[in-house]
Amino acid sequence: MEHLNLNLSCNQNCMFCILDRFHGKNRRFVKEDSRQGISIEQAKEKIDRIADNKITDVLTFLGAEPTVRPGLIELVDYARQKNIKIIEISTNCIKLADKDYARKLIHAGVDRIVTSLHSYKPKLCDKIVGVKGNFNKIIAGIKNSIELGVDLRITHVIFSQNYRDILSFIRFCEKNFPKIIYQENMEPFTFLYLQSPVIIEKAEKERIDWIRKQMPRFSETSPYIYEAMKYLKSKQIRFTVEGIPLCYLKGFFENSIDFHEALDDKIVHIKQDPNSSEILHAKTFLDLRSKGIECQFCSKNNLCYGAWQEYVQLYGTGEFIPIL
Repeated sequence: MEHLNLNLSCNQNCMFCILDRFHGKNRRFVKEDSRQGISIEQAKEKIDRIADNKITDVLTFLGAEPTVRPGLIELVDYARQKNIKIIEISTNCIKLADKDYARKLIHAGVDRIVTSLHSYKPKLCDKIVGVKGNFNKIIAGIKNSIELGVDLRITHVIFSQNYRDILSFIRFCEKNFPKIIYQENMEPFTFLYLQSPVIIEKAEKERIDWIRKQMPRFSETSPYIYEAMKYLKSKQIRFTVEGIPLCYLKGFFENSIDFHEALDDKIVHIKQDPNSSEILHAKTFLDLRSKGIECQFCSKNNLCYGAWQEYVQLYGTGEFIPIL
């Protein structure tokens, strides 16, 4: 998979946006279209390189929010003409609430959409994304996309205000987005443990206190996460999990993104610069993660990335339990 970062602008202002960690105030909240980012010509040059060198079968357009970048439809169409096999958009689905825009974008050549929905509760969702009324737009955008025939995956960030509702969230999605639950080409859910939007060592005390309130301990969330995973497994619904050490995923290693990256020794993309096309080795991902002394006694130590660095900085590793 190759990522093509188009911009740093977004029509939401999410409370835990990870781009803040790398770009800070350079990330822009905009209500309308923004031309910030690489040019159409630069984007086409990158598509040419990907297609001509047959670098990947999957091209993902992302940004902050690629749909606020004018020219996205043109770029999708261009990538399709270049015979990119699978074209994916990482989007919050706000603009896809406009059925006409959604139709034009998807018909240009989109195969898959990766979106985010962090709560099935309208008020909490709006609070998370920082824009009142966006919950209804997100739901409409997801429904429009599914109706237009694309595969769609929902990323759900687990944090202090929603971890008790994971099972209810899944049931909400089953009811409202039934077509994606058993789609063939991609799993419908990815559950991502909260990653801090700031680097702890550089953050002010008030910001650290806020992060501590938003980032629950594994010991608190584990019963709810297991309940949800067991439910999904019982219904044979595919899902992935990221950011949780394997000692809290017993019986579900196969669902861990981290586990598979370590097992397969894959290359992954970690782009701190939206204009970068650098490919980093999977082990570089460890720079963002931490483990404890107890982890060296775990039978899965070489297949586990541990927790996010900031989690360990806030809580230590006393909760980590070696798997013997």
